[in-house]
Amino acid sequence: MVKPRSSMTQLPADFALTEPLKQWARLHGYTRIEDRFEYFCDWARSRAVEYADWPAAFRNSVRGDWAHFNGPNGRPIAKSEQEWLAEGRERGINPKPGESTRDFIRRVQQALPQ
Repeated sequence: MVKPRSSMTQLPADFALTEPLKQWARLHGYTRIEDRFEYFCDWARSRAVEYADWPAAFRNSVRGDWAHFNGPNGRPIAKSEQEWLAEGRERGINPKPGESTRDFIRRVQQALPQ
């Protein structure tokens, strides 16, 4: 159902990249979410677009790869080793002594919400 035009607004000044949006992106394997958010907000401001549901519009921009961060197969470009290390640190997970990078990445992936 489409909301009436009167309920549509330009990008709110306080629109933020919330934890639920970050979790949604991680759950779906999207990377560079902060960059995607910055791109989306700049795009929305530059065109003075109006939406009824800004979080939904942002998720659609990520799915549609408006910022052109996905690979040629349409899937998000894989995280680098450094990105996985950062993801682990965010979650309080650190590599164990002697643990391979591959095993560490698997442990971090298993800690992600399903």
